[in-house]
Amino acid sequence: MWWYAYSIIDVQVTSIGHKLLKLRNPWGGKEWRGPWAHGSREWEEYEELKEEVEYEETHDGTFWMEYQVCA
Repeated sequence: MWWYAYSIIDVQVTSIGHKLLKLRNPWGGKEWRGPWAHGSREWEEYEELKEEVEYEETHDGTFWMEYQVCA
């Protein structure tokens, strides 16, 4: 079994309420492929957020993922 420790690079609550984490895979190769991943439909749907969170279309192990706060 493999275990990864992802680094949290940034935390953003956007102007329209999306809670996003910018994470980095320490191995640099594999990235998240779900919502808010590079090239995902969320970046097309909320184009204005790219500038707000300083989104970059890189494949260097960093990626955005949405989170929820649980009470």
